[in-house]
Amino acid sequence: MKKLICVLLCALVVLSAFTAVSMAGAPLNYVVIGDSIARGAGVYNSSEACYGRIVADTNGYNYQNFGIDGYTSWQLKDYVRDANVTKALSNADIVSISIGGNDYLQQNLPKIITHVTFGNYKIVNDIQNNFRENLTNIINYIISVNPDVVIL
Repeated sequence: MKKLICVLLCALVVLSAFTAVSMAGAPLNYVVIGDSIARGAGVYNSSEACYGRIVADTNGYNYQNFGIDGYTSWQLKDYVRDANVTKALSNADIVSISIGGNDYLQQNLPKIITHVTFGNYKIVNDIQNNFRENLTNIINYIISVNPDVVIL
């Protein structure tokens, strides 16, 4: 029951963020950053059919996508400091971040599975801790260049 309430509250927060920000009148600037999910890999005509484009087109947002296939959180942590990305983030009203899967996938997945199978979670915990630190740095950087942005 607690999980259901948490999911519903998260959905409400996301919807209210989009509604509150969209009341400004001018088209909002929507930026997507992250990995292949952010870019739309695997979607036919991903530049027009990825989730970021669908959200932008549905809501009349200006849209930029900085998703890169295979990116990990530590790569994105550096990439957000690129001049073009920083400019987009500083002008964004909404930023969506999709990152983290490759942190695990690029860390020798068979080794991870073997360790977890035998009850050794240290490798998973290490990846998780590094991811948390990187994501915190990414979010803190975005806020430093744009304190009013809504981050999803």
